[in-house]
Amino acid sequence: MSHQGFTFFRSFLRHRAVLAVNLLLLVFLSVSFGRELWRNRQVQKSIAELERQSQALEARNVEIARINTELESETFLEREARLRLGLVRPGERVFILDGPAPQATAATIGTVDDRDTEEEPIAEGNLKRWYWYFFHTESFDHLKRLERANL
Repeated sequence: MSHQGFTFFRSFLRHRAVLAVNLLLLVFLSVSFGRELWRNRQVQKSIAELERQSQALEARNVEIARINTELESETFLEREARLRLGLVRPGERVFILDGPAPQATAATIGTVDDRDTEEEPIAEGNLKRWYWYFFHTESFDHLKRLERANL
């Protein structure tokens, strides 16, 4: 039987048409396999790039969360209120060491109604300033302009 199988294989190889079809089929399968390998490599590159971007975004997200926590802290809010708004705690005194002599003090402000007239002294304390900040923004803006002019 083994001799018959060998003869069959030999006769099969003698048929050139069958051999040509098989070679074409082999080339077609090789090209298809090569394309799939190339696509797989491109997908792997895309996955690696997306993972790199994901790690960068996660690092950025952690940094943003850290900054957000810092911005919401009470010490930051107090520092910003002192620096940007010029607010002080009750009983504190503010001294300006270097700078031109002020023409008006930070304790004077004109109200919304009499801005063109003489400036009135404001009540000491942060509560009044916060009240103006939220409910009388025009008066508060005027106070800020006066303070900037004094600096």
